[in-house]
Amino acid sequence: MSSVLRPGGTTDTDNKSAVDADQQQRTAQQHDDTVIQITYVETLECVKSSIIEQIAQQQVSSSENTDKLNIGICDGDNLQKNTKLVKPTKHSKGKMLKKLRNTAKANMYRQVIVYLCMAPALCSLLMVPVVQYVLLYTSAITGLCVLWLSIGWFIAYYRMPSVKLSSKGKAVLITGCDSGFGYKLALKLDCEGYQVFAGCLFPDGEGARQLRNSASNRLHIIGLDVTKDEDFTSARSFVQQHLNGNVLWAVVANAGIFEFKEFEWFTSDEISRTLDVNVLGVCRTALTFLPLLRDARGRLVIVSSYAGRLTPSWHSVYSMSKHALIALADGLRKELYKFDVGVVTIEPFYFRTAILPLSDVICERFQRQQGSEMKALYSDEYVRTEAYSQIAFMDLRARDNAYEVVDTMATAISVQYPQSNYRVDGFCNWALCQLFLHVPPILVDWADYLAHARWSRGINDKLIRRQSAYERLFGRFPIPDDSTLEKNTH
Repeated sequence: MSSVLRPGGTTDTDNKSAVDADQQQRTAQQHDDTVIQITYVETLECVKSSIIEQIAQQQVSSSENTDKLNIGICDGDNLQKNTKLVKPTKHSKGKMLKKLRNTAKANMYRQVIVYLCMAPALCSLLMVPVVQYVLLYTSAITGLCVLWLSIGWFIAYYRMPSVKLSSKGKAVLITGCDSGFGYKLALKLDCEGYQVFAGCLFPDGEGARQLRNSASNRLHIIGLDVTKDEDFTSARSFVQQHLNGNVLWAVVANAGIFEFKEFEWFTSDEISRTLDVNVLGVCRTALTFLPLLRDARGRLVIVSSYAGRLTPSWHSVYSMSKHALIALADGLRKELYKFDVGVVTIEPFYFRTAILPLSDVICERFQRQQGSEMKALYSDEYVRTEAYSQIAFMDLRARDNAYEVVDTMATAISVQYPQSNYRVDGFCNWALCQLFLHVPPILVDWADYLAHARWSRGINDKLIRRQSAYERLFGRFPIPDDSTLEKNTH
């Protein structure tokens, strides 16, 4: 293709190249301009100003290093776009942010006005006779129905005597019969005519020996360590061989331990042992004897604790294990319903049994197990006084009659329609627990803080003790010395 020479020494080819270069330059300039795209959605009524401002600031700041900035609030597929090309100047950015803030504030004020006007509007409606009578009778009928159903449920669930089944031809296996609830339950069920298999950690110990001497020949002692699978294998074989035509009607998972101290003082072995006994021991019990319970359409009774619902201080590991038991029982209850096997949890409060800890034992273990760093952080005074006050406060609320729990366990075994869970606590403890279960956690923490001694860091990060509000009112927990600890009655 030939080129034409123009005046000034230029040709057509040169002019075309100049035009192309000019177009490329303008295209690059347009490409470098920042595009700010703001999409308004009519259906979005509530936009919080702080969120919009934060999004806008982040995207405006990032626009300096990007080619395009798209700020949009979209409602899905239907996008109504208002697009405007704006230079990335400080004036345009500030104007955009101001517009967003004003829009958000307008929406917020509109909502506040609506909320403020709703109360007078509803009060005005109540002045209308028709509306007033409708609301009055509707509220009265609803309240009476709720009250009637509540009273009927309470009578049917708690007061009407449930049918008690005969003990003839029924056997019960109980773990943790060396002492405490398991020991007393084994004797009670033996007196009621059940065949009892009492699992004892020490089959030749004092507790097992007393069971043999006090019970009839229907009671069998089984050596059962709930942390050992081989013990469960032997126990199942022993039970199957000695049923003598009876059925295994109930299994009571009662064995447990109570480690009581601050979480930081635990060793990993102690935590593992607590979970092994309190949680995995119950799992082993259920897995071993569920086939026999399924054949008898019996029931599994799991002894948990109030600590499975609430977690006081110094109960971290113990409460963790008891929460796990309640979760296990709730799941098993649903899974075994199709086999007509019931699952019941017993949740006792504090009772004065051998499971309660000793303050001097806690102090001795702390000195033996902890290193110099932990001893420097937690002084001897802290360990002694806190262990004493925690146990004294627990002893103050503990109940004396262990047969309250034993009778409840026997009821769960013998009645035709047992409850899903039984709480053995007394009215005051029950009301307090219900309150703590339904208030914000910060109030529960505050109550625990008031009940126990308060400690704060002083000079050189040493913990300084101050009396709790409870101590100031009642003076029950003075700072003990060594002689006071020796008089601990637990």
